[in-house]
Amino acid sequence: MQILKMLKKKAGIADFSDVVSVSMAREMAMRGELEPLYLVGLRFGGAEDLGNCVFVPVGIAAIKDQYDDVIEDLLREGRIKSYSCVPEYKGRSAVPYRLTMKASSPEGKTEFTETINIW
Repeated sequence: MQILKMLKKKAGIADFSDVVSVSMAREMAMRGELEPLYLVGLRFGGAEDLGNCVFVPVGIAAIKDQYDDVIEDLLREGRIKSYSCVPEYKGRSAVPYRLTMKASSPEGKTEFTETINIW
């Protein structure tokens, strides 16, 4: 396993498998290595607490924010009623490796789905 980590690091591929707690992720965010990302954006009434927050590499929150712009437009047009953003994790890591966002119409039809692969 250590050889794989060394190869990934040499190739410039991020590996957050050693970040095994939210407190470790928060410390990395304080050092500027990670940043908070709100699963349900604050502009949509999402809570500013750890239940709605994950820590991701810098730049990922801006990517999600662009998708939230699309969600906001769909909401304004009345085309969606429900929304979810689900983090997925590898092993014991506290840093999600992927986020999947879905929004559905009032009839339950999927109107929007997107995945952000993080690491």
